[in-house]
Amino acid sequence: GEFFAFAKKEGLFFLPGIEFTTFDKEQIHILGYGCRRTEGYLHTLSAVLRGREERNRIILKNLAAVGCPLRFEEIDRNASGFFGTMQIIRQMVRCGYVKDYADGMARYFYTGAPGYVKEKRLSPKEAVRVIRQAGGVPVLAHPGKMKKLSFPKQEKLVAELKDEGLFGIESHYSSHTESETDAYIRLAKKYDLFSSV
Repeated sequence: GEFFAFAKKEGLFFLPGIEFTTFDKEQIHILGYGCRRTEGYLHTLSAVLRGREERNRIILKNLAAVGCPLRFEEIDRNASGFFGTMQIIRQMVRCGYVKDYADGMARYFYTGAPGYVKEKRLSPKEAVRVIRQAGGVPVLAHPGKMKKLSFPKQEKLVAELKDEGLFGIESHYSSHTESETDAYIRLAKKYDLFSSV
């Protein structure tokens, strides 16, 4: 709202965007460009944010039970109203419970540890559908970071997402090697998808 009005007043082109962190065997990021604030879209965002807040409160309760009490409001304020594991560990560092992020992950956030609470995430297909239903353009983000999926499995995912309305692949990304970039450009062409930067 506010930024859109500012951009219009200044004669700037403004394209709203979102990045969904989805899960299917590993984290898969789906970018959404130009989504309209439809009822269904806002309902999905609200559900995602509610789920994240519930998870954060459970994590903080579990950490308090093992001698690491943290205040939700303080983390929320430091994170500008949106936080997850990284911001919780930063607060643990500030409070002296752990020495750094790696220490926090190793001691409190591995599977089965007090800070580990499985997240409820959208599937990649659900994210593509939500973006499409809001009139947006869905793009598979930085596929080179999906290290748990072999290239053939990544291609299978791309084919499935294309059937749901995937528009593009973020072929060019700062951590992609030259060979990865070339492979994703070819993959985008094979499935008649846009290759984005």
